[in-house]
Formats: sequence, structure tokens, C-alpha cells
Amino acid sequence: MNLSKVNPSELLKLYQAFHPGKPFTPEDVRAWGLSHGYDVTPVVDLEAAALRKIKQAIKKSSFTDPQGRKVPMYISVGNEEESLPLWSELAITPHNIVQKSVNMSRTKAVQTLAQAQTVTDSYNDNFNLSGEDVRLNLIVEEDVAEEIIMRRNRGKNKDSFDDEDGED
Repeated sequence: MNLSKVNPSELLKLYQAFHPGKPFTPEDVRAWGLSHGYDVTPVVDLEAAALRKIKQAIKKSSFTDPQGRKVPMYISVGNEEESLPLWSELAITPHNIVQKSVNMSRTKAVQTLAQAQTVTDSYNDNFNLSGEDVRLNLIVEEDVAEEIIMRRNRGKNKDSFDDEDGED
């Protein structure tokens, strides 16, 4: 079969047109596209792939601190232009840089919650037919404390520092 190259966004639109309202995975869309003669396989940039692997190694590097917490070896510290991530070893990074990194992480978390609130509001205002609003609890202090405990407990076995989006 001779496959036609197609933009992933266009393939997604086609898939949705044929499967309206059904949950799906990216794998579903790709498999469906291939079965219909569409190819979204990118041209591989080996340098970019190598850099992604190095970034994964940076993010997964960790150590156990004196209190027994598994913490990342390196933290994202940004840079002046904020265009490329810079990494620094936590144990030797100056206070002001660690504070900047923590602030950046908090900002990212707030942006994620703001997006979740936008989704919640749009769904409730426009698409929710149940009569019961979807609710988003934005009070997260107890949830953060619980997650820290859960990570410590998992840390006795295995822990991970992967970001949810994984694209930093």
C-alpha cells in the first residue's frame, strides 16, 4: 500500500469525523490512519532524538537526601531569554537560583490548574447535559501533602520525577 503523508492535525480531524464522541488514544488515530492509507510518521531528526534522551536522563537523575527523601539531582533553572531550559545540580545551586526554579514550577502548576478551570467552565456552560456541574477543587495544600507522603512511600520501592507533559 502506498501511504500518503498527512499532517497529524488533519488526520485527527478525519478520525473524529468518522468516530464522533468516542474516546480515543493517539495510537487509535495512527492505526486508523495507517489502515486508511495515511502516514504521519515524521522524518526523524537524530540530533533532536538524542537531545530528548539526554533530557530524560537529566530529569530521571535523583539522589536520596539525608532525611531519606528521593529528590531530583538537577533542577530546571531557565535562562535569561527563557527560550532554552538550563539545568543545575540541586546540591550546589545558589539560593536565589533555587528560589527562581521553585517559582517557575509553581507558575507551571498554576497554569495547569487555570487550564483545567477553563475546561471545567466551558464544559459546564456549553456541553454539560447532566444538570450537575463538573467541579474543580483548587484548594490543593492537603493534596500536595498527601502526594509527598505517597512519593515517600513509593520511594521505598521506586520513584519518578517525570513531568506530566514531558516536553520541557
